[in-house]
Amino acid sequence: MNTPERFFLIIVSVIISVTVLLVNGGVARAGEPAHALPPVVQEAEIGPAGGRIALTDNAGNVIELLIPTGALDDTISVTLTAPGEMIRNPVGKNVLHGFRIEPENLLLNQPAVIRITFPASVTGIDKICAFSIIRDDFVLPLADMKAGSQTVEGRIYFFGKYAAGIPAYREILAQISKAKEGNLSAVGRTRSVVPGSSGAGSCPPLGFGWEGTESSLHGLLEWAGMLSALGHDDEAAQAIHATEKLAENAIKDFLSMDIPYHPCGKYTRAAWEYFEMSKLFEISPEVRDAIEKHAMAIADRCAIQFTIEIDREIVNTSNEKEHIKSYGVVTGSIKWSDFSDGEAPATGHGALSYSYDYSWVYNNALKYKSTAKANGTIGVTADGRTVVKSASTGEVTIRLNVSLHFKDDIKGTACDTKDKEKPCQDTESHKEWNETADFLFVDGAKFGYEQKTKYGFVRNMMTLHIIRMDQQDDPDICY
Repeated sequence: MNTPERFFLIIVSVIISVTVLLVNGGVARAGEPAHALPPVVQEAEIGPAGGRIALTDNAGNVIELLIPTGALDDTISVTLTAPGEMIRNPVGKNVLHGFRIEPENLLLNQPAVIRITFPASVTGIDKICAFSIIRDDFVLPLADMKAGSQTVEGRIYFFGKYAAGIPAYREILAQISKAKEGNLSAVGRTRSVVPGSSGAGSCPPLGFGWEGTESSLHGLLEWAGMLSALGHDDEAAQAIHATEKLAENAIKDFLSMDIPYHPCGKYTRAAWEYFEMSKLFEISPEVRDAIEKHAMAIADRCAIQFTIEIDREIVNTSNEKEHIKSYGVVTGSIKWSDFSDGEAPATGHGALSYSYDYSWVYNNALKYKSTAKANGTIGVTADGRTVVKSASTGEVTIRLNVSLHFKDDIKGTACDTKDKEKPCQDTESHKEWNETADFLFVDGAKFGYEQKTKYGFVRNMMTLHIIRMDQQDDPDICY
């Protein structure tokens, strides 16, 4: 499906979802007491596993926040508050006083769901719009809003103030106008001032990173759908154009940023989120091509990386005492674009440290003794590929077959007390040889052996380690 068709389906879906919200009869407004009541507050400790927090406000509305697995990096205290008086916003016909989710401005790695269940006395549920309150005069609808028999729900990417109501035609136009004036443009990126934010580089919403951008895009699409449902197609088209402009400007702003030293964490996620946006919205081909190339380049730069730990040792405690030790690490990588296709080439290089110590008294009577010492390095290059194997049971495994080329550079001294004229001589070694290894492509997989001997032991072991690149981030930087 090409991009225009995909975009058309998105708009149609939004129009269908909001038509039922706006074309029916009146709605009963939530009760508003003559004087402010005390706020209703709920707190919960929620971490990476996700969780739920809910309360019932003074008017009998049940407000739920459903946080999915992976939305938070750390365990934090989440507070849900329904105040006793109305939270100011530009929508004239509110159906509940609103509520706050704190820490305010905290960004989520995955979208959470807000669900509002109204009491039976509230009718016309299918017309209610839930929205985030960005400022007293600026709101945006929640993403992917759905109405049930007594519920309205939508997705959010950040904590803040929220309410629900029935926005009038002119109120919708005013909100779109504010968006077009630049309220959603990126004017800078700063670290969130909220302690315990979901990530070290969390940013305030709207204009500060892909989370705010995505929230803005979905909000504008909801406004466009509402206008279309009301029969104002020209104004809906203007809202769609504002959405496209926001998407393009956000992508261009992201591309203009310096690539961080460690790009393989949240920066990579941001690159792919902006790339996905470019496929959903009508933006210039130049910008779409630029973000696609950038996302693929970052993905390959943040290749699947691994190390092969090589640990070799021979200990002989017989009359001929011998201790040989070599140890080191080969660092390798696989391009993600290759690995995603299944079988992929792998390359790497590294070095081993080498030491040798030998001693043998071969004539006790004459005290003839042979000794040798040597030290140096062994360079290693690796070439191989991953292989996908399917068992008859349907189980699929990935193996790494690798060819290792060794080249040593070792210098030492060999001595023999029998030689009176020149008992010691310098030694050098510059040998080259090849070996092969086969690993199950999982962290900690081993190839080799270790065994005891009569006078010691022999170890020739290689261990594969998979490096988790997604955990590398520059702190205090937002994308």
